[in-house]
Amino acid sequence: MKTVTTAGLLLAVLFTAAPLQAKQAAVQHTEARALRGNIAAQITLADNFRTQQDIVQAKYWYRKAAEQNNPYAQNELGKLLLLNDQSVKSLQDAKVWFEKAAVQKYAPGQVNLANVYLHLADLNHRDNKEMVQAHYWFEQAARQNMAVARYQLGMMYLYGEGADQDISKARTWFEKAADQDQPDALYQLGVMYYRGKGCERSDCAIARNFYERAARQSHGPAQFYLAMMSLQGHGTQQDYGKGVALMKAACDNGEPEACPWVKNLTENEDTFRQIFSGKP
Repeated sequence: MKTVTTAGLLLAVLFTAAPLQAKQAAVQHTEARALRGNIAAQITLADNFRTQQDIVQAKYWYRKAAEQNNPYAQNELGKLLLLNDQSVKSLQDAKVWFEKAAVQKYAPGQVNLANVYLHLADLNHRDNKEMVQAHYWFEQAARQNMAVARYQLGMMYLYGEGADQDISKARTWFEKAADQDQPDALYQLGVMYYRGKGCERSDCAIARNFYERAARQSHGPAQFYLAMMSLQGHGTQQDYGKGVALMKAACDNGEPEACPWVKNLTENEDTFRQIFSGKP
């Protein structure tokens, strides 16, 4: 019996070791290809090292692929350069790689390049030259159907940054991003309908629809406005309990205005029920 048991254990060890040996062989094969300059292998190594939180090795292999003009590697290298340091020097270093990816029409690189220009503009008191560059690269990515770029472009038109203010164009880009369910764009459209005409009739229902779509993605500001609509009965049936629940969700999702409201609505419920009901 001892011989049988020992043999069984040996087989178990062999079967366990076989996949491990195969995995090690695959890694060694990938490393060999990467060392010979194979871009796909270099990116595979970089991605794996990033997953393992070995940022030094990830940077090394992304750089190898980036130096061969691979836009994905250029973009990922730029992101890692800003991972724990967003100083002017790091922004400038990352900008070099984002730009290399962007000029190859790599949309994520275009978005990241635009964001670098926004950061640099903030550091230079909203310098208009850098805002113009940010606007340009957001537009390039937006025309490649990048939802976040469409939202950002809408914001730049809304506030007249990097281009003349144009509310119509802002709405157009928000709508394009909203078609892709981009939560910030959905929220901005909700704001436009809710505030623009005092939330009257159909506009209030449209605003609520946009807020609800954003709120389902845990968007705190959208949840805050939905809470106020439920408490006040704007565009929906008045519902104090639902309003409080939405206000709590907004607070949990980082909306600073919501937290004091939660405290008041729960600790002074009778008073606030009377206020929102309109009864003395």
